[in-house]
Amino acid sequence: MLSAPGFELLTGHLGSRGRSDILDLGSSVRANVEYLSQYPCVLHIGDVSRALAEDPEMAAPEEERDLDGVVERAIEFEDHVRFNVIIAWDLFDYFDEATSRAIMRRIDGYCSTGTLLYLTTSNSETISDQPGRFTILDERNLSVARVGVGIRSGMKHSPRGLERIMPGFRLHHSFLLSYRMQDYLFIHE
Repeated sequence: MLSAPGFELLTGHLGSRGRSDILDLGSSVRANVEYLSQYPCVLHIGDVSRALAEDPEMAAPEEERDLDGVVERAIEFEDHVRFNVIIAWDLFDYFDEATSRAIMRRIDGYCSTGTLLYLTTSNSETISDQPGRFTILDERNLSVARVGVGIRSGMKHSPRGLERIMPGFRLHHSFLLSYRMQDYLFIHE
């Protein structure tokens, strides 16, 4: 179990407002859908990691890819949709800076002033070779299941480094968690 005060701030926000449009960029987790459904919301599941991995263009050499086009295909909603909350879990640990920037450029068009973005990152030298599966246990606690079988180098993001790849967002809160993780809550200006 992982105590996540940033997630608690996010759920407090959800509980204090009317209807929200929520984008979960992770894979679909039944417990998360059930938990978030207690709030008046429309929940969208992005599963960005899978969508990018399955796009045939990602197999092309880096210089031949249209990264913005790939991300646009992976994150596609009607033009009028504006998310109040975006959940990224540990996804930025698994994308290079160019891909993270492309994701944030795409998401920016679906944000309004005050949109909250929650994400977690690892502070460890090594991480699993695939994003973990985060499950919401309650308003403050999460569980993280390792999905991959191998390991890779960790990204060790800094708050300022994350802000640089997320134009339009500023850091609202950051908390050091157990298991060498950190959670962040950013707000769109």
